[in-house]
Amino acid sequence: YGTEGASPTTDPDLISVTGRSADGSSVHGYVKRAVLYAAMCAEDSRPPEVLHCTPADRHHSRTMPVYARDGTTVLGTFTLG
Repeated sequence: YGTEGASPTTDPDLISVTGRSADGSSVHGYVKRAVLYAAMCAEDSRPPEVLHCTPADRHHSRTMPVYARDGTTVLGTFTLG
């Protein structure tokens, strides 16, 4: 776990984010790298998780679970886009 690095190949499996809990308050936790990259569909870095993204995929907001440090306990959600 940690913060996003300079390269998709050096990013940790869990990336630090601030999301929203069920009651709407801010919650600090982690999103899974593969899920975040699939949501990003980043053309510039193109890690293996996003090689099959279409242009339409890049224009929608995506909501994903925010996990505790253990990578299994869901604390809330994080919306990208």
